[in-house]
Amino acid sequence: MKKTLSVLTLLAIAALPAFAELRVATVDMAKIFDSYGRAKAATAFIESEGQKIGAELNRRQAEGRNLAAQLETLAAKYNNTALSQTAREDAKKQARSIEDKIDAKREEFEHYQAQARQTLAQKEQTQRETVYNEIQRAVTAVAHRQGATLVLNVSEKTVVGLPAVVYSDPKWDITSSVIATLNAGAQ
Repeated sequence: MKKTLSVLTLLAIAALPAFAELRVATVDMAKIFDSYGRAKAATAFIESEGQKIGAELNRRQAEGRNLAAQLETLAAKYNNTALSQTAREDAKKQARSIEDKIDAKREEFEHYQAQARQTLAQKEQTQRETVYNEIQRAVTAVAHRQGATLVLNVSEKTVVGLPAVVYSDPKWDITSSVIATLNAGAQ
């Protein structure tokens, strides 16, 4: 036990020069995402794509409602005893045809909705990764220029919702420099 403790002590003493070189910078990633023009553009693009999908879903729902209204009209016809048996039978056949169309439209709608959701999620993931990689490169460049060896995200929260970084010296916050670098490069 003493030998293990001695080895650990020696390792800790040997590692002290490495810790002396540690310079920790901080960034507020949430603020960077909110302030970076390309991140805003990516968010606007995803919102626009979502609106297009929503409009298409609304159009398809309107088609379904139109078919349902036709079905109601035909149901009233084939239930109308004042009409001839032939007219009622024709209305019943037309109603079956409309019911088949409604079933097909419902299936198409559900397939389109699932596919659109998946496509939108993939586009969002791609946009997020692209923007994150740009931000990461800018953070790395600024950190190197300022002599930082480690960068922590101060906007990160713990599992219980508390800040992950309890304290950091404001002089080591590189958020504004990163934002300036990113937005200057985007022009």
